[in-house]
Amino acid sequence: MFKKLLTIITTGLFLAIFGLTACQKQQAPANNQVTANTQTQSKEKKESSKAPTDGKHKLVIHVSSGNKKIQDIALNNAFNVLKHYGKDKVKIEIVAYGPGLKIFTKKSDQKDRIELLSQKNVHLSACGNTITNVTKKTGKKPQLLKLDNLKVVPAGVVRIMELQEQGYTYLRP
Repeated sequence: MFKKLLTIITTGLFLAIFGLTACQKQQAPANNQVTANTQTQSKEKKESSKAPTDGKHKLVIHVSSGNKKIQDIALNNAFNVLKHYGKDKVKIEIVAYGPGLKIFTKKSDQKDRIELLSQKNVHLSACGNTITNVTKKTGKKPQLLKLDNLKVVPAGVVRIMELQEQGYTYLRP
C-alpha cells in the first residue's frame, strides 16, 4: 500500500513539474508574435481614438427611465465624454421620452446638471408624443425647463433613429 501511494505521489509530482513546463512552452507565443499583437493592439487603439472626418465625435444618449440612478449614469456619461474630448470636439444629444422625460422638467432632481450640460452645448430633445400622452392622462402639460438647447421633437424614438443615420453613436445606460 505504501509503495502504491509513493508511486502516485511521485507520478503526480513528475507531471506537476514537467507537465506544467511543457504546457507553458506550448502556450508561450514566439517573441515576434507578441510584438505583432502589441503593434496591432496599439494601432487599433490609435485608430479608435481618431476624430471623425468632420472633426467631431457624435453621441446620442437615450433616457427612457424615470429611475434616478439610471439618469445619473446617463448624465455622468455625457460629462465624461465632454471631459475627454472637450465641448468643441464632440456633439452630444440627450433624447428623453416615456418616464425619462421627467429629467427635463422643473420637478427633476437632475435640473441643475441638465442646465450645466445645456451650457456646455449639449442638445436636449424631449418627446412630443410623451408630452401629449402625459397631458391627456393628467390634464396638465409637463413643465419643461426653459433652456436654449432643449427642444420638443415629434417622437423621441424617431429622433434617435435620425441621429444614428447621421452617424451618432447610440448609448443607453
